[in-house]
Amino acid sequence: MYIVKEGAVEVVFVQLGTGTVFGELSILNIPGNKNGNRRTANVRSVGYSDLYVLSKDDLWAALREYPDAKKSLMEKGMTRVMWNFSSHLSRG
Repeated sequence: MYIVKEGAVEVVFVQLGTGTVFGELSILNIPGNKNGNRRTANVRSVGYSDLYVLSKDDLWAALREYPDAKKSLMEKGMTRVMWNFSSHLSRG
């Protein structure tokens, strides 16, 4: 999982900025995530970017210590999975 510390990154057609989290869907077991642990998008830096990187083990250790953060991350992940699913349906 990655957190943008400084700068910006692009995910397909979306630009993410400071404080944005990405990569969590490949770590969390979100119900309905048909991609399993695979990446769901490509990300590229827009100019200089500084990122925080959390390994799967480090993320799970942190989430055990902070259950509210786990709940929030799971909710965001489920929202993203549903958005990906509805986008796929609308494209036919």
